[in-house]
Amino acid sequence: MKLKLFLFALLIVGMGFGGYAQNSINVAGNEIPESFFIEKNELNQLLSLKTNEMLIESKNKYINRSVLQMISAAGDMKSLKLKLDYFPNAYLFVQINGSFSTQIFVMTDDKSVFYKSDEKEKKFVMNKCSEDEIISE
Repeated sequence: MKLKLFLFALLIVGMGFGGYAQNSINVAGNEIPESFFIEKNELNQLLSLKTNEMLIESKNKYINRSVLQMISAAGDMKSLKLKLDYFPNAYLFVQINGSFSTQIFVMTDDKSVFYKSDEKEKKFVMNKCSEDEIISE
């Protein structure tokens, strides 16, 4: 009887872990969305930051309180790397090739979350994707 009770309790606990793992909540307690967006004016704010400067008071919770780690420019090409505050161990990468293309990616150190951008009107829609989709870009 005790064995059946133990197995039943183990089953209930195991089901609880399965439900928790299926929730899209990261370590910091933030939801991991299927998509989010970055407006073009927000991208311009990021491009105006200096290295090690934090983006403060942005209305966009996904980039607010993030720190610029690297920015470079050569001619009409620009790139930047931003340490995101919302996603633990995540970085936003921007690659601008003049007026021809702008690519934005989010990658995490632990390879848990990846996003790539799709430009729509006045914003970049960041869609969750696999690592392979970013590497093939």
